[in-house]
Amino acid sequence: ELYEVEEVFRSMVNQCDEVFHSISGYSALKKFGIFVKEYPSSCDINGDACKPAILFYQVALTELLKHWGVQANSFMGVGLGELTAAHASDALTLEEIIRMMHVRMSAPPKEHFTNEVEAILEGRKPLPEKFISSISGESEPLDADYWWKNVTLKPDINASVESILKKTQRLVFVEIASKSVMTQNIEPLLGGSQN
Repeated sequence: ELYEVEEVFRSMVNQCDEVFHSISGYSALKKFGIFVKEYPSSCDINGDACKPAILFYQVALTELLKHWGVQANSFMGVGLGELTAAHASDALTLEEIIRMMHVRMSAPPKEHFTNEVEAILEGRKPLPEKFISSISGESEPLDADYWWKNVTLKPDINASVESILKKTQRLVFVEIASKSVMTQNIEPLLGGSQN
């Protein structure tokens, strides 16, 4: 529904799809029919259609929130959400995160994955201050080894949330997802406080 009614959201989804098309050779919007009323509300999380749908949705919703004046002092994510967090924190460009998602779609072995990600990052090791790793709970270089850990290791959401809690007194968590994934981890850490 956001795609139909929010120009900022629709524009960002279309921009994501243009980048995806330039990388993959096809439009995810057209091939998979995502962001149309007939699109199924649930899909196989490992399916090709879901990865672009999830990433495009998260990036576009983040952009819409910025447009509405919501400003964040920290970003964290899990899975594809961590790519969104890296983009929102200005660590990676839109093209870089979509290229990395495309690599993840093929589920390559480690050597191929790290070679592909190294080519995308071209030797850079972005270290954004606002980005909090879901692997370590810290801000760390976002190199190919980091992204391999992101794909293969279980996230430590508690460490990430605790790191954010140490940095701020007033806190509002905004989860950008089609369903709540992190809230169950965040609420116990807040201990029923009004933060």
